[in-house]
Amino acid sequence: MLSENMPDIPTYQHKPSRRGFTLVEVVISVALFAGLIIVVSSMYSFIRRTFTRVDNKSAASSQIERFLLRLDSELRSATDVTVPASDARSNCLTFVNKEGNEISYEHTSDGKVLRIDYQSDTQREIMHSVASLTFSRFTRGLVEISITVGQVPVLTAIHVWNLP
Repeated sequence: MLSENMPDIPTYQHKPSRRGFTLVEVVISVALFAGLIIVVSSMYSFIRRTFTRVDNKSAASSQIERFLLRLDSELRSATDVTVPASDARSNCLTFVNKEGNEISYEHTSDGKVLRIDYQSDTQREIMHSVASLTFSRFTRGLVEISITVGQVPVLTAIHVWNLP
């Protein structure tokens, strides 16, 4: 009789708790993680290539600037610029410097630019990794130099001198 007076107490069924992930959830999370890794590695590769390219251009620019300053200094006081002849192109420029020494700047087949002093019989490497170096002399005494540095043309510089 006791149970007749008592209100009905609802009985709850205890559901088993989920302690793991389903296979679908695991596959989706692995796919998202792999996609994230691919995006990050692609960004890293792009940034690294860009940095290398900028660094190469900077080094080439610095190398060309030093070369042009040196050549400019020597050509301002030069006499008897003999090569290239008028309206010609050459990979070699020869002149007599202020001390009276015959000096030549020459681009070799292995990509070096050499400064050769014929009186002291010395040669010094001025630049390396030069793809092309061309000197052009025009009829009015203008000498133009065109330089391309790098395995892939990294930088091209053109400089013009007005010589006697």
